[in-house]
Parts: sequence; C-alpha cells; structure tokens
Amino acid sequence: MSFIPNNTGKILWVDSVNGNNINAENDKPNLPYLTVGAALSAATNGDTVMVRPGTYLEENLNIPTNVSLISEGGWQVTRLGVAPSAATDNIVILNQDSYINGFGINIPEGSFNGIYIPNGGGTNGAYNITFYGNGSTGSTGTGLYKTGDGKIIGAEIRCELGGLKNLMKVDSGVLAIESTHVPQSSGSIENVLLVTTS
Repeated sequence: MSFIPNNTGKILWVDSVNGNNINAENDKPNLPYLTVGAALSAATNGDTVMVRPGTYLEENLNIPTNVSLISEGGWQVTRLGVAPSAATDNIVILNQDSYINGFGINIPEGSFNGIYIPNGGGTNGAYNITFYGNGSTGSTGTGLYKTGDGKIIGAEIRCELGGLKNLMKVDSGVLAIESTHVPQSSGSIENVLLVTTS
C-alpha cells in the first residue's frame, strides 16, 4: 500500500535559518520561505512544499487540496508544532488529496491534534511521521485524527514521546495505516488506535 502524489506544479522551499517570506520565489531553492505557513498559503493545486531541516514553531498549518508537504531531511531533523502546552490549534490540517511525509510533530496537550483530517472525500497520505506528546500524563491531544468521508492511507507512524490521549483516532471515513511503532517512553498513551465509527 502506498500513495505518492503525482504533483507537477511548483516547488516552494522552506528554510528556518536562511528563508525570507517577503523575498521567497517558487522553484528557487536559493530563495526559500522562512515559515511553513507562508509557503502553504502561497501553494496551489499540484504544488510541493519542501521543508529543510529545522524546528518550525507553528500551528494551524493548512495543507491545501492536492498539495504535498515534504521534509528534505526526514522526521529526525524536521519538527513541526509549538510546545504541547502552548498549542491553541491543530498543528497540521490535511485537505482533500493532500499529502505529508517525513516530519516530527508535537501533539497539543488540549483537545487538538497533531494531524487533523476532516476532508469530505478523496485520499490523503501520511508517511514517516513521528509524534511527540508532553512526556507526562493528563493530555487530551491526539496524534492523527480522521473524520469526515474519504480515506487516509500511510505508513511508518511513530510515537517517540508519550503524554497523549490517542495516537490515532477515526470516527468516519477510512484509516489505512501500515507499520505503527509505539516504543516505551515517558508519559502515558490511553489509546494507540481509537475507533468510534459505526
């Protein structure tokens, strides 16, 4: 099982050190955006946002329809999200037919999600994602939450730090994930997978 989008649009680069949201230009690796949010706001159908290694203290990262968000260096060196205790929103939102690959993602302590998938149709992809909770107990956050119609497929979903309520949750639509890794770590995990759909 795999889902790799056939994006033929522009590539928007993001660099947490050398980027500049004002002077960034599409398809030019030497003129990247500073923030993931700015690049996603500029992306359109068929585009790819390519993120260089770094820590991006952002939330409410809305991946547009048929846009891919990919890390250049992988989840070990590329982290999304404010600290779990500081989060006031979902970290990443997948819209219809959007795709994410290769990130570490902080899970909010409150009733928000690391990745939220509310789309009403289509197929999303989530690959090589590692979630980080608050390392303690009492969090009500969820790593990956699928609601609405449509399907989310993916593989290599990990939890490197506990302190979350659900690693994955689905209440409607289809969740098809291979290779889930839940190592022993600090903090509690109430549910690795919570299914509430009928």
